[in-house]
Amino acid sequence: MGLRSKRKGKRGKREVVSLARQHGLPAERTWATAQATDPTLRRCDVAVAGRLAQVKVASDGFRTLYEALNGVEMAFLRADRRPWLAVLPAEEFLRLLTERAEDNDEQ
Repeated sequence: MGLRSKRKGKRGKREVVSLARQHGLPAERTWATAQATDPTLRRCDVAVAGRLAQVKVASDGFRTLYEALNGVEMAFLRADRRPWLAVLPAEEFLRLLTERAEDNDEQ
């Protein structure tokens, strides 16, 4: 992987952590998981509100996802014989996580 790609990836991870924190959610880059024996943890780039996430940044590789969201609030995607995925803007997802955390605090 080239130096520019590494920098872009690191910048993306920092941006996701910052965005989550702006919504009042605990978030951190997961440095310690890079050498984990569990492959699921090795793929984890950040943790947001206790949820493990992978961050991907591409110059134009996700164009079809953005097109799928054009004019709607979320998109559901599925490849053959694979589970469904829900895609929605990060701001909306973080708002939902924040609401859920607030609801749990009230109970």
